[in-house]
Amino acid sequence: MQSNGQIRTRPQPQCRLCGAVGNVLHTGLKDFTFDAPGEWTLKRCPTPACGLVWLDPFPLEEDLPLAYRSYYTHTGSSEPSGSSPGVRNFLYGCYRAATAVTGSLIGISKQRTLLSWMFLKEQPPGRILDVGCGDGGFLSRMKQAGWQVEGLDFDTHAIQSAKTKYGLDLRHGDLASQKFGDGSFDAITLNHVIEHVPDPLALFREAKRVLKPGGRLVMATPNPDSRGHQAFKQHWRGLEPPRHLHIFTVRALAECARRSEMEIVIARSSAANADIIIGASFSIKESPTHRTETQPAPSLSRTLKAVAFQYREQLRLRAEPDCGEETVLVCEKRTS
Repeated sequence: MQSNGQIRTRPQPQCRLCGAVGNVLHTGLKDFTFDAPGEWTLKRCPTPACGLVWLDPFPLEEDLPLAYRSYYTHTGSSEPSGSSPGVRNFLYGCYRAATAVTGSLIGISKQRTLLSWMFLKEQPPGRILDVGCGDGGFLSRMKQAGWQVEGLDFDTHAIQSAKTKYGLDLRHGDLASQKFGDGSFDAITLNHVIEHVPDPLALFREAKRVLKPGGRLVMATPNPDSRGHQAFKQHWRGLEPPRHLHIFTVRALAECARRSEMEIVIARSSAANADIIIGASFSIKESPTHRTETQPAPSLSRTLKAVAFQYREQLRLRAEPDCGEETVLVCEKRTS
């Protein structure tokens, strides 16, 4: 039973993947954006081939809903005060247009397109499941491209929004609870979801089971080896305690695929969305109290700094392929 609105915990001193005892990475962390209760410690696996980051002590699974009481999907809107959706969409369009040429020249635009389609744009349409589908925007686009779409999410507000906006009927809950049949899907996607999962290896195994032979599992998640984490440390937006239970290096996420006997197609980091993550990190670091809106009001200064950081990161990827803000994994279920 939950008591006094606090999230109960259990010790988790060892790495879930390799069993090594973790080293303290950050202590005294607070939820800067959604005000979940508690202070948190992150540990990091010292094994060079792993590098997984996790919370220790670790939240009890039955108390995790307390971490989402003020989460943007649960309040029905992620818009900051004083900013209408129309104004924000207009400014975002102007921003994308202004950065399109330079982004194309250094490869950001291509990577952003690949990630926005979860590396499925060139795949023949089939049946797709989006785990943590939010309001269904991605699935709506995939449906228009000829895919048969299924989605699931823990948030009933997001599911209702998907029905209202796009006419999609989505499922509520996690992957295991849906009891899909073996070989049900040609593709499964998780965009910034795996970091919220208490048992990531179990999710990998279940995803493999419900994929068809040759089916593709695609995910993106914050990368603790990123230049942003190095620069912003405890103020990096990718940490998000206590909702981000595990934070995966490229090596750690690839190890999950190998443990599940999946064939790795792509395992790398990406700077495609670094401007968003870095902009949010600037907002957290520069706020006197480190509190910030989910989407702070537009700031030209912050935007320019975030774009400059993104461009440097994209160019740095050539020498340091694991320094991008997001870890990206594409793997397939073996055909034999």
